[in-house]
Amino acid sequence: MKILKIVLVLCILNTFIIAQEENTRKENSAKEPSANTAIVNGKMSQDIRDHFTAEKEASLYYLGVGAVTTMAGLYYKNEADGYYPSPIGKKSDFAYNTGISYPLLGVGLFQLATGGLMYFKSDKKSGDVIKDLEDSPTDFKERELKRLESISEWNRIYRYTEYAMIGGGFLALYSGQLSDIDYMKGLGTGFIIQGIAMLALDYFSNQRTDSYKDKVINFNFSYVPASKNQNAYSINSLGTNGTSRNEGYYAFTFTYKFK
Repeated sequence: MKILKIVLVLCILNTFIIAQEENTRKENSAKEPSANTAIVNGKMSQDIRDHFTAEKEASLYYLGVGAVTTMAGLYYKNEADGYYPSPIGKKSDFAYNTGISYPLLGVGLFQLATGGLMYFKSDKKSGDVIKDLEDSPTDFKERELKRLESISEWNRIYRYTEYAMIGGGFLALYSGQLSDIDYMKGLGTGFIIQGIAMLALDYFSNQRTDSYKDKVINFNFSYVPASKNQNAYSINSLGTNGTSRNEGYYAFTFTYKFK
């Protein structure tokens, strides 16, 4: 009888141990963010930091150009003060100064606002994107590419607007030359200056975004089933001879390709 009791106790104890090990395995498999942290805090997270650091540095160019063009617009507007009621159709320096001041001031304020937002939001955005990567690396690529596609759409709108500014500026300048209206000459000159300035700033911004987008596209993170009699997480990697290394019930596959 004692032997039966001992066997029964051992069976119950063994069942309890197996159940605890199974719960532990399930908890470990559910802890994707903590298990992934050491892996994802590598090349991709560094590329995220580099991208937003470059964006923050680029914001200084927007602020610098905006400051220069806004001050120039204020200068021309100040020179035009006192000319009343309208410079259109009049031939004078006041008319030219009034015309050029509007695009310099208007677009200059937009450049200052854009640069300021980029500067103050870059650090926070970088942290948010890295947190998203750590929280769910398997879904990171899809969400980040969707965000970048939205940015690309806005960049296309800005680019067409800048083309329109330059084309409209030349049209206004040509019209002013034909009609000898100094206001139109100034207006056209202002739009040409600002259109070219914005096109140059956004060109480098687009290049930076496209480079970062390529890195996101080449990022891949997935679970790969490994041997069932193993219970640890590890990186599934390929050696120089093409052999693989699997250590764990689930193994992480992390590939990153540079172009």
